[in-house]
Amino acid sequence: MDKCRNIDPIQKNNSEARHQETRRKHFFLILTAIGIMATIAFCIVAAMAGNQTKLSINIFVLSVLIASLFGLKKKYYIQTYTLFTSLIALSFLLNIVADKCSPTALYWIYVIPSLAFFFLGRKIGGLVIFLTTLALVFIIQTPGLFNAHLHEELLLLRFFITYFFVLLLAWRFESTRIQYEEKLREQHNLTREQKYFLETLLETLPTPVFFKDIHGKYIGCNKSFEKMLNLPRSKIIGKTVYDMGPKAIADKYFKKDKELLDHPGTQTYGWTVAPSGKPARQVIFNKSTYTDKGGHVIGMIGAISDITDIKESQAQKEKLILELETALGEVKTLSGLLPICSSCKKIRDDKGYWNQIEGYIQKHSQALFSHGICPDCATTLYGKEPWFKKLKKNDDTNNT
Repeated sequence: MDKCRNIDPIQKNNSEARHQETRRKHFFLILTAIGIMATIAFCIVAAMAGNQTKLSINIFVLSVLIASLFGLKKKYYIQTYTLFTSLIALSFLLNIVADKCSPTALYWIYVIPSLAFFFLGRKIGGLVIFLTTLALVFIIQTPGLFNAHLHEELLLLRFFITYFFVLLLAWRFESTRIQYEEKLREQHNLTREQKYFLETLLETLPTPVFFKDIHGKYIGCNKSFEKMLNLPRSKIIGKTVYDMGPKAIADKYFKKDKELLDHPGTQTYGWTVAPSGKPARQVIFNKSTYTDKGGHVIGMIGAISDITDIKESQAQKEKLILELETALGEVKTLSGLLPICSSCKKIRDDKGYWNQIEGYIQKHSQALFSHGICPDCATTLYGKEPWFKKLKKNDDTNNT
């Protein structure tokens, strides 16, 4: 797929004009080639019959045809077409006024309207036809002046009626051709705009997209696919997966492609992409086959979703959850009704044993104990001791 670019309307019109000119040129070449062969044959017949006048006219026509080929080679298209049509018309008129000319020479004029309209258009072609018709009428009306063949009035009447219908048909054919070309041009422009839109849409997609034929060769992709593989499009198109990555990964691609082509439809699976010169990426492939007008599978289209960052984020999340679960498992809490002795304050465990309160709490929680003595217990235990009385007296003095 070619890279998208903006198309200038003037450039579009020039392109269409060149295309139309090419068609006209090809037709002109075919017509000229046939004319040259026919004129050579007429020259031979005229030479064998000893008719020098017809021979001279045919040689003149042959010269015009050959000169037209040189004009096309020099790309003087309009000038060549104008000169060609005018000189051909002149040669036909000369053939009519030739001495002892057959009356059938008159009917060669029927060719002029079609040639003039096709090569010169309705305006210039109409002018050439008008001038040719005026010259023809003048020659017929004054046969003695040119020593031309004297035509019967009934024959001339039939000729001009037929000539009039030939003119109408040539005009109508040219008008129909122009209308048809305009419709084709509109349809072509619409198709080109739709193609440009689809190409632009595909190129701007952030999702990597690729196309393959039934042989597994890449026939198209977008910029995102180039970026993912870290390769230019020129190194992707026409290549297979074995030309662009490790065999272990390529084998998986080839197997999956074959499965999809053998069973047309859609396919989704996760695998690895190995970009050129970059770490491998975890991706999900979404692929589908496509067919021609006859319904035959001719390839596949695929879109790739890069899930590497999602996988890494998920792994970090799972690690964090595991750490939290481990930490929560280490946290010990006390709950429920604890049986405690009202005298010694020991606590009875689930097995019926009585434990010191600090040992029980320390065992079933994260709390640690450091032993000290409260003032009331200190007075009870050491209140009669002289050193205690002295210490307490000093404390009372400091407090006051």
